Amino acid sequence: MHGQYVHIRARIESLEHLSGHADYGEILGWLHKFQKPPGKTFLVHGEPKAAESLRQKVAQELQWDVSVGSYLQKVQL
Repeated sequence: MHGQYVHIRARIESLEHLSGHADYGEILGWLHKFQKPPGKTFLVHGEPKAAESLRQKVAQELQWDVSVGSYLQKVQL
């Protein structure tokens, strides 16, 4: 990064059998399998009303900190 090597603490995961067009039930089923919830979850795909509906379902069922991202939104992690 900017001419310097940066140690990356990440891994690549493969999401098998999860369609980009999965319904909320399939998505929630997949999220329920997480052993530990993420610190913050961002929904960045789909129509605004559908994304907000999914955000509410995830927050209610899983008690996760989840928000719907907005166009060109920047978030410091």
